[in-house]
Amino acid sequence: PIFCSALSSQGDWRAAVAELVAEATYQLQRHNSHRPWDFAVVNVSGHDDVSVADVTTTLDRCLGTDGACLGAAVNGCSGPGTDHQRHRYSGGPVIQLVAVQLPAPRHQGRDWGNELRRAACNTAKPFFVGQAELQRISGLVCQLQGRTRVQGAQESALPRAWRQFLGVADNDDRPHDILLFIDPLASKYVVGSVLSALDLAFPTAVKCGGVCADLLPSRKRVSVAAREQQNDADPLAAGVAGLLLPPDMSIHSMVSMGSCRVGPELRVTQADGQIIKQMQFDDDKEAHPAVEMLQEVSKQATPLQQLLIERSGFLLGLEAPKPLDPEKSKVYDDVWGSSERAPSYTALRRQANSCDWLLRSLEPLPGGSVVIRRDNLKRVPPRVGPAWLRCQLHVFNERKGKQELELMLQRYMGARMTIPVPVGAPFGAVVFTCHSWCANNDGEEVAVAELSRAFSAVPVVTVNCCGEVAMPGIALGGVDQKRTTVQGHTATCCFFSYERRPKK
Repeated sequence: PIFCSALSSQGDWRAAVAELVAEATYQLQRHNSHRPWDFAVVNVSGHDDVSVADVTTTLDRCLGTDGACLGAAVNGCSGPGTDHQRHRYSGGPVIQLVAVQLPAPRHQGRDWGNELRRAACNTAKPFFVGQAELQRISGLVCQLQGRTRVQGAQESALPRAWRQFLGVADNDDRPHDILLFIDPLASKYVVGSVLSALDLAFPTAVKCGGVCADLLPSRKRVSVAAREQQNDADPLAAGVAGLLLPPDMSIHSMVSMGSCRVGPELRVTQADGQIIKQMQFDDDKEAHPAVEMLQEVSKQATPLQQLLIERSGFLLGLEAPKPLDPEKSKVYDDVWGSSERAPSYTALRRQANSCDWLLRSLEPLPGGSVVIRRDNLKRVPPRVGPAWLRCQLHVFNERKGKQELELMLQRYMGARMTIPVPVGAPFGAVVFTCHSWCANNDGEEVAVAELSRAFSAVPVVTVNCCGEVAMPGIALGGVDQKRTTVQGHTATCCFFSYERRPKK
């Protein structure tokens, strides 16, 4: 595979695009390739005189990606420039290009129909889902439900409707990776519906990406070249944009936190929406106001942790969602039996101690409550399930952040050994970082240094965004089944790997 990563800091966006196109053409000529690029991702920062859509459509036309070009507004980025030296830009005008070309499929045998179908499936499929697209998909779900004669005889209508909307037929090879960019103005309902539906439609596909920069509502934040060519599309619609990558390509995601735990594990016993009212320790019999619990944890912290708390405050780690089970093979039923025995209390405790947390910012309120950002806890205690929500307080720590990144890289190297097909080293890597992670941990240099040490010849690109979209912990495309979440205060590493799957 050919991986092109280049950025240009030209003040004129047309000059920057021309510089990036020249570098992409040089990379193709260097590898003696005459085919166009398969897909591309464009990150735009600091260009207030041009829309992201104009940059995306221009690069799509020049690179020949046939609509498979995704553009996003970001806070900053870093990577190799056109002079092949590493640069970092934050705040100034910069356009970054990440383009990939996979090897041409080999024709074997005389079944040309199957070969042409496989070649058509081995392409990147762009999509955009907003409020209007969700209504269209709901109509498809109703149509498929009306055609179902025996309930339970086939897969649910929801994942089949989503695959039909995204252009994936039943006999096509399923993609193993999806690149996602979320508009920060998209509603929580739209984002949650899209992420949960993609997990059901493609359970083994790794979804990785970021949340775009928070620009004015009158400016475009994410753009899909294929959608910009439609005349009836709303130019300022907020939603989720993505790319279904070819089946011969796989994404491996790795989420690393730049913080350490403070105090024992806590329980949220009363919450309403984003406001947490009461919390308690694991062995407490009564709940207390959330602000009092934060003060109690701060008193029990070490002097170094107290210094870090005074400098950057607390972060609240919420319990990550449970692993995905689309086939319902882990449903425990004492009456009718099940395919798997229920775990013991010891196993549950061990699983709880090694939980992956979703970090969220929190701020105290005058009445003794705290408010968390981005997440909506709805109602705690819920009507069904445990009467509390597990959580853990964290604080930024530069040294712990580097150790966490080294540990996650070791876990990733061990997880690569479980891939069922032969796989080589990654041919490219993109690191999505939060602004607070970079500011507190100098995360760009740390992440690039550690990744370069693990894979010396892999080009590394970093993108500074308003949040990271990934599965908790380590996730391998085509292997793991986890729920996609919107992360925060982390460094999410996205490794591009070429894995030619056997023909079906």
